[in-house]
Amino acid sequence: MPVSFEPFCTGVTVGDLRRNPARLSERAAFILSREGFDPYFYCDQLGWVTIGIGTLVAREDDARRIARNPNVHFTFHNAPHRHASVDEVAADWQRVHDRPGLAEDDYRTVAQLRVDTASVNYQMRQEISRSSNDLYRIHPFLLAFDSRVAMALVDTRYNPAGVSPYQSPQTRPLWAALDLREARFDWNTAVAPFESIWANRGGPMRGRYVTRRWQRVQWLRLGPEAMGGPSGSICVAD
Repeated sequence: MPVSFEPFCTGVTVGDLRRNPARLSERAAFILSREGFDPYFYCDQLGWVTIGIGTLVAREDDARRIARNPNVHFTFHNAPHRHASVDEVAADWQRVHDRPGLAEDDYRTVAQLRVDTASVNYQMRQEISRSSNDLYRIHPFLLAFDSRVAMALVDTRYNPAGVSPYQSPQTRPLWAALDLREARFDWNTAVAPFESIWANRGGPMRGRYVTRRWQRVQWLRLGPEAMGGPSGSICVAD
């Protein structure tokens, strides 16, 4: 018989990752501390203007929109380090846009403006929210889980496995076992493919990827524990 979608247990904590500032900040801080970021506009390998930790700024209008956001602060890299206007941000975007093909580090001498860590953190939280939109749209039952489950699943979008995490043949067993509305729901059955699909990846960066994958699995296991499940299992209504 299918388990109840809700409620789970007394004292259960569930939540939408997009509306959980603490979890968004935790997820963003983890990525920023591991991957670092470029505080200036640069062209990626495909020639698209990007900033921070991969925030796409495809058009000049996008640069202007970002510049108008009160949570993002552009300043001139050289003295007197004053704040840049919207037009100056757009000009810096154009300056980089017109120089595709350079090494990422080389754009530090092309771009005149810089953003601070708080601005990049904000942009990273926005990226996580956009990824979460797709996750919850495709698998809305995840809104009944603790938000750390979504943190783990969103992180699989940033992987060298070449596997589309939300919809692909490799992940069907995972999603089938995670669906609380179905009789086949089983947490351990879901965790097994989650651990194996993205294992042994990363190429030359394999060592660093192992630790990121480890954190991802911890989030997935902490989710049901926060929902009252003993030893990593989830507690559901009869």
